Amino acid sequence: MAKAEKKHTRRATKPPLPDEQQEAKAKATAERLRPFAKQLLEDYERTAAEASEVEKEREAVNRMIKPPPAPAAPAPTPAAPAPTQLAPLKWLYEEVELLKAQGVIYAGIGKHKLARELEERMQAAKRAGRVDKSWSVGHMANELSERGLWPVD
Repeated sequence: MAKAEKKHTRRATKPPLPDEQQEAKAKATAERLRPFAKQLLEDYERTAAEASEVEKEREAVNRMIKPPPAPAAPAPTPAAPAPTQLAPLKWLYEEVELLKAQGVIYAGIGKHKLARELEERMQAAKRAGRVDKSWSVGHMANELSERGLWPVD
């Protein structure tokens, strides 16, 4: 017969055993496997105990190899806080109020004269670290007009 012509045949299955016979067969199998199960349980318990001992030995070796951690150093005390830097616009408002109080700024002062004075002071403040950036005279004059700081009343 050619392969294509070969028919598949079913295997004959055994008829099921009656309940009493199945139960008896299951008991016999359980009795036959009981010593193996007992041995597996003993092996598992022995292995777990050995693993516990091995872990204890490993920890002891690690303690010998690795020295205990050094005590933590105390946190450094912070130095005196650095003077905070102001944004140029905030500095400008504060400086104009200060100069008014000192009488340096008077009514009728010219915008560019005031801008030059403030620009010099802003550069000095930048060098001293009190302001984060300085402006040019032209920028200062524009800011004075836009922010309502000039004309001085």
